[in-house]
This record gives sequence, structure tokens and C-alpha cells, in this order.
Amino acid sequence: HRDFADADHRKRVAEAWDVPVRRLPEDTGPGFVRIVDELARGDVDVCWTVATNPVAGMPDAGHVKNALDDAFLVVQDAFRSDTVECADVVLPAATWGESEGTVTNMERRVSRVTAAAPGPKDARQDLDIIADIGNRIEPGLFADPPLDPESVFAELSGLTAGTKADLSGISYDRLED
Repeated sequence: HRDFADADHRKRVAEAWDVPVRRLPEDTGPGFVRIVDELARGDVDVCWTVATNPVAGMPDAGHVKNALDDAFLVVQDAFRSDTVECADVVLPAATWGESEGTVTNMERRVSRVTAAAPGPKDARQDLDIIADIGNRIEPGLFADPPLDPESVFAELSGLTAGTKADLSGISYDRLED
């Protein structure tokens, strides 16, 4: 919820992440729906989905499946799905009941999540999978997993201050209460 075209917003994020502003994108990209068309045209070669099933969830399943079949598809999920069937690589993820942290739904309601049970042996928390892949692409991009979900939420919360999706008044202590 920071404007990619706003130099002050980009500077704020760059400072928080300790990266040069030039490393941040200048626009939002095609978004969840239009990315399928970009994939179908061959404008995007690699797609990584996390805990979503676009083959089943988008209106034209055939178009989505064809677009994903033509791309190098990485699927990070806890369950077998129509999208997993198209995957070149599957990253086994823990479910919300096997993870620690927070989740934010579409209406921006934030919920604290605590693991009710350990996940399967090969499953990992989404946050740790993303950090591990990020560090393989750019060494030192993140701390080595496992990451502290509370610290990540505090960073997110601080970066949303003053935006339409301001989470800055939310803390783990408030969520626990």
C-alpha cells in the first residue's frame, strides 16, 4: 500500500530494507489476474504461487492451465491441487495450523496464528521458504531461516504506517489480548 511511483514512498521502503532505491520496482507489475495473460503471451517465463490455486480459482481454468503449463512453475503449498499438477517444482509448505505468525485476510483483518501441531517432516513455514529462496538468489537478503515471525510483522506494521492499510497500531501483544 505504498505508491511505487512516489519517490518518498520508495525511499522509505529502501531505507527500511537497507537497499538502494534503484533496486525497487517503479510499478506494481501486472497483478494476480493479468499475470496469467503475461504468462500466456510468453512475456513471463517463471511463476511462483504461494498457497493459492489459480487453475481452480480463476474464471477460465483452461486458459490458466495452458499459461502455467508453458511457464516454469513453482508451487508452494500444503495440498495437492489443480495448480500443483502443473508445477515444475513443488515446495511443501506447512498449513496455518502448523505455523507461527500472522495472517491477513482480504478485508485486512489480522489474526495471530500459533501452531497446533508440528507439520510433516518436509514441510516448512512459508516465511522460511521465501527467505531461503531469496538468500539463494541474493545471498544475505534475509536472515537465515527460521525467521522470527514477530519481527517480520513488526517490520510490515511499521512500513504500513500512514497508508490506507495502516497496521502500525497492531502488535503481537494486542493480538494475544
